[in-house]
Amino acid sequence: MRFKKLRIYEHSMQLVKEVYELSSNLPKEEIYNLCSQMTRAAISIPSNIAEGSGKNSDADFSRFISISHGSCCELFCQIEIIKELYPWTSAICDGLLDKIDKLSQELRNFRTMLKSKKINNDKSITNAASVASKRTAKLSCASEAGIA
Repeated sequence: MRFKKLRIYEHSMQLVKEVYELSSNLPKEEIYNLCSQMTRAAISIPSNIAEGSGKNSDADFSRFISISHGSCCELFCQIEIIKELYPWTSAICDGLLDKIDKLSQELRNFRTMLKSKKINNDKSITNAASVASKRTAKLSCASEAGIA
């Protein structure tokens, strides 16, 4: 499974763990509301990376990376809502927001790499992901939303 070699996949899996940890510390009344929505958005990120990597073209893979990016933006918003509703989560939420922002940039860079280059084998995909994660993007979910 080539997606397991991607940094964007590794980072998104770590993010899922941290989102679950945050959600386990929220009030019980949030279990079926924000917690459920937030964990689904977090799970969607690595799931779409994995599914997209199994497609037959870079264009298809790029589309799934775009879906992952959308889930990143959704999760960013949900974490901000939690931070506002539960101020005691501020430090945890700030850390998550930074990680989501970084992952968002990595996803956008990887998508750009897929669109601009023909990637033919697993090694190239891994190298492209590494290069993409090192590039700095000018926009992030936060700046796209006018938050940064």
